[in-house]
Amino acid sequence: MWLPLLAFTVCMVVALSPSFGNIRLGGKDAQPEYSSFLDEHAVYRAVSAWVLCSSAIEALALLSFRPSVQARKTCLNTSGKMR
Repeated sequence: MWLPLLAFTVCMVVALSPSFGNIRLGGKDAQPEYSSFLDEHAVYRAVSAWVLCSSAIEALALLSFRPSVQARKTCLNTSGKMR
């Protein structure tokens, strides 16, 4: 539980720190290749794709780890109680 909390804290410090806002990737005359809108749109699409993929993976994981009906039948005796 401490690792996600630490990662969140580090990300918030970097995001809210004013000294990181002045870092430029490229030279002094470099212009951004895409607008801010397109950058935000790319992040939104990446998060959406991750949510869709993780939901499918979670559903497949739940289906594959279900106890089978046969295993439950072998644990029950004739009276219907667990052995």
